[in-house]
Amino acid sequence: MKQLETGTVRATFLPSATVSVDASGDWTVVVEIADGSVERFGGVQVYIPPGWTVPQLDDATKPGYVSVIGRTAARVSTRLHTWRWITAQVDEGRLVPGDALEFHYGGAGGARAPRVSNEATEFTILVDPSGLGNYDPQPGSPVVRTTPGPAVGFEVVTPSVLQTGETMTARVKVVDALGNLVPASGEVDVVLATDGRTPVQQTVTLDARAAAAPWPVAVSAEGVWRVEVRDRHTGRAGRSPAVLVERAPEMRLFWGDIHGHSAASDGALSPDEYYTFARDVSGLDFCALTDHDDVGHNSNVPDHSKFMTQEVWQELQTVTNQYNAPGRFVTLVGFEYSQIELGIEGHRNVYYRGASGPLLHDRDPRYNTPTKLLRALASLDALVIPHHPLHYMSWEHDPRSQRLVEVYSMWGSSEDRKTGDAAFTGKMVSPGSGIAFQEYLARGYKLGVTAGGDNHDSRPGRRGATDRWRKGKMAQPPGLVAVYAPDLTREAVFDALWERRCYGTTGQRILVDFRVEGQRMGAEVTRPETAHPRIACCVLGETALASVELLRNNRVVQTWTPDAEELAVEWRDPSPVGAGCIYYVRARQADGGRAWSSPIWLTPEERR
Repeated sequence: MKQLETGTVRATFLPSATVSVDASGDWTVVVEIADGSVERFGGVQVYIPPGWTVPQLDDATKPGYVSVIGRTAARVSTRLHTWRWITAQVDEGRLVPGDALEFHYGGAGGARAPRVSNEATEFTILVDPSGLGNYDPQPGSPVVRTTPGPAVGFEVVTPSVLQTGETMTARVKVVDALGNLVPASGEVDVVLATDGRTPVQQTVTLDARAAAAPWPVAVSAEGVWRVEVRDRHTGRAGRSPAVLVERAPEMRLFWGDIHGHSAASDGALSPDEYYTFARDVSGLDFCALTDHDDVGHNSNVPDHSKFMTQEVWQELQTVTNQYNAPGRFVTLVGFEYSQIELGIEGHRNVYYRGASGPLLHDRDPRYNTPTKLLRALASLDALVIPHHPLHYMSWEHDPRSQRLVEVYSMWGSSEDRKTGDAAFTGKMVSPGSGIAFQEYLARGYKLGVTAGGDNHDSRPGRRGATDRWRKGKMAQPPGLVAVYAPDLTREAVFDALWERRCYGTTGQRILVDFRVEGQRMGAEVTRPETAHPRIACCVLGETALASVELLRNNRVVQTWTPDAEELAVEWRDPSPVGAGCIYYVRARQADGGRAWSSPIWLTPEERR
């Protein structure tokens, strides 16, 4: 009998290929031999995709249990390979047409579906027909799609800084309990309100075909405004972050996620879908797609021999430039220098100021160490940002391009090695031989901070609960980076990042304006060593602020506990500048949301 060839199995996902987000169930993947045979020592593999409960073979009472039932005369054994691959191997006999293997996934403990809606996850089927260990992907592997849960409230996206009299657009969308967009129609009441002023109220019609309903409204007076939304029929409600309205704002505040992945590496969606979600669903002002240089398309198949090619890099730059629209939505050209298999030197995101730049691949002998990478980028209009540095990272540094560090992502916080308290679960998921942000500062590196998603669901800026990730651990909520820039252009956003006029949050749009001696975050300031620095700090939370802390040389020197949504303070440090000092601010909301400012460096004039 001839051996099985590609395309000669049929696979079905039961009971349905459409499931609700986070649904728990007992699922079955049926793989039927349609033609040919699978010989002794050959077999069938089924991949349980990310987002689903990690499979296990040890305990039928615990989540993710997998058992395999063979409708065949052959004797089959089962094993688990690299977290998510279930292998059913033929030990005696062969699999022939009409035979089937049932992969039962869940058992008494159940297995949960992804928490992200509109996710299309492929239960990839691979077959080794000859018994030589060569498993090949099969066409027609089952694809399961998730649908959002019931609507529970509204998410409202607004600009953060406006000029008096300017018209802003509030974006209103309906979300489920996990933060997923829920298509909805009907009318809702939208109110723009601030203390001491008559609120502006209007009825807005939701369109189930659109990602968000826009509401244009003119803001006539200075102050802190917020948009409130309520459905009078269901009682569902939502509220926007703060909108700071000034007579003549020096800078605007823009929000973005500049770290995420598409199907060009190990993400879920296409580059087009990635940017469309960022712009139309999340309402981000700017975004970057940083696909891995060291992970090729369909990298979930356990064969990492496919790396980013120059052709793919050109395509990614083309798509990124197509979505760049100054004044509305800005994109940055970038990639993640990954070194997946080359040791513990760490991942660094590379960004270019313009519409193009070279792919400096970590497999290229000219760039295969961080030192070589930094040297090559020093002569270019480029920015390098170490990613999850506390996970693993080496000390290579060059201030000509490395100006920022990622203080937070779905991996958790890299601020220091002790971060985390009862109200904050943002500890690094798997800290290793890495470097904390505070350790960079202590060594003298002048690095500002960003935060991002490192999203692999290809939904930048998405808020709400995160999905199951490596070895079943829950990732932290994706972060955001905010920049102070005069306008929304690619060049202005890049320059704001370069000059460290930026800060990171755990995903909330917490407004932070932090200054020392009148200079914004990221600045380098000189003062007499006997001077006592003047600090000004304004923080506008989405919810009540539990604390705002001022750190000097990595030590907390002042704490404010406003128990309110707004804090505006001025404070003079009782200690002089001395030999020099570094200040930064971190804020914590009562709900656990965090923000970290970029530092400000003070140097004594006599020692400059």
